[in-house]
Amino acid sequence: MARDYEKILVLARPSIGDVLLSTPLIHALRTRWPAAELDVLIYAGQREILEGNRDINEVIETGKHPSFEEYRAQLRRMGRHYDLGVSVSASDRALWYLLACARDRYSVIPDPTAQPAWRSAWKSWICRATLPADATGTHTLVQNHRLGELIDLTPAYDVVVPRCPDAEQVLARALPEVWGRKPYAVLHLVPGLPFKRWRLDGWIALARWLDARDVAIVLTGGDGAAERAYLDTAVVGMPPGVHRVAGKLRLGDLSLLLERCVLYVGPDTVTTHMSAAIGTPTVAIFGPTSPLIWAPWPRGHDGPLPPFHRKGTQRLRNVLLVQGPGGCVPCQQQGCERHPASRSDCLDQLDPGVVIGAAEQMLSSCPPARVA
Repeated sequence: MARDYEKILVLARPSIGDVLLSTPLIHALRTRWPAAELDVLIYAGQREILEGNRDINEVIETGKHPSFEEYRAQLRRMGRHYDLGVSVSASDRALWYLLACARDRYSVIPDPTAQPAWRSAWKSWICRATLPADATGTHTLVQNHRLGELIDLTPAYDVVVPRCPDAEQVLARALPEVWGRKPYAVLHLVPGLPFKRWRLDGWIALARWLDARDVAIVLTGGDGAAERAYLDTAVVGMPPGVHRVAGKLRLGDLSLLLERCVLYVGPDTVTTHMSAAIGTPTVAIFGPTSPLIWAPWPRGHDGPLPPFHRKGTQRLRNVLLVQGPGGCVPCQQQGCERHPASRSDCLDQLDPGVVIGAAEQMLSSCPPARVA
């Protein structure tokens, strides 16, 4: 790649976890063109995940469901002033942004086995090069790297987590009895999608086990009504003195909380990806989703091979991935009822003793500095 680009636009995929997993590609672009103006286009409400990211000049937000007039007005505001446009999303909307805003364009396009090739022909036609998506066995971070190879980028695999400059002060106020005083574990009970949720009695058993080891318990999460209700029910069965910061922290505060804890346990969610990227001893609880595609990326693991196999409980570096039982696991479906609010038998049947055993293994290998 002989071109010198002065203005670069990166289009992230829809979910906040996808935005986080695009940060290695963004860093690779910054390394290749250190003087370029590098902007990232994301959906509104996702800005926090890029807080403090020094690779980015400007974060541009767009609504998830804009009207035609709003969409056209934003395209007009952004103009066609980017030299290079890179999209990790294969959506029609993302490609229209590329066409309208960038001179040289590179993008992921839909899996050719999932739809007729003619439907994506125009996407290949408007780009200098494209990468067919693989939704069956390629980790998202690896797929982003392969897209970067089309632009002759040096591979980058370290996920860049958000950080707020005043996070230390925020956490000292939020956790006066814990912060800097005693070892603590972070438990993230509620994923964004219910079909990824582990059984409630398992979390209660894990909390009691940690309390018996004199490890303080910090519960993280969002501030939605359903999530608050779930945590209200959970803490009734947990030891007294559990600390709840769900809905009280920014993602840039959460990253520091994860950095200082002795153990993190959580489901397939963005917080779990952050914990793994930071280097925290992490127990990741997986059910329907495939580790080949969505497993948290352990700190220091270099690709291009994915960190975990498709099936089985397994450990690499600072991440121990616990997979629910069942011959159908991972089904890559939205739970047993095939909708976001579904139950998942594999997670309902995952024995608390298995997760506690994983937690014990990770705590026993915890660096002394974390427990001090």
